[in-house]
Formats: sequence, C-alpha cells, structure tokens
Amino acid sequence: MIDEMTTVLEPSPLSDFVETKYIKDITKRALDYIKAGFPVHFRGISGSGKTTL
Repeated sequence: MIDEMTTVLEPSPLSDFVETKYIKDITKRALDYIKAGFPVHFRGISGSGKTTL
C-alpha cells in the first residue's frame, strides 16, 4: 500500500503586500489550476511580483 501526501496551500499576503482585485483574481485562477492537477508557470519582467505570488 502506498500512502499519498497532500500538499495544502494557504496563501496569505505579507503585511506590506498590496492585494488588489487583479492580484486576487490571478491567485484564485492559479489555485484553481493547481487543484485541477495542472502546473502553473508565472512569467513576466523582473520585479513584476512572480516570486511574491
């Protein structure tokens, strides 16, 4: 028997992070893809917030 582990993601903004409607929408969309089993790849220019998300 193989035990499977489930990773639980609970994103929460840092105290100095500005969470706009746009950011909330991107976060929700990314989590929906992850829940469906798809990988998520963020891309953008340096300093655009990919790592922060």
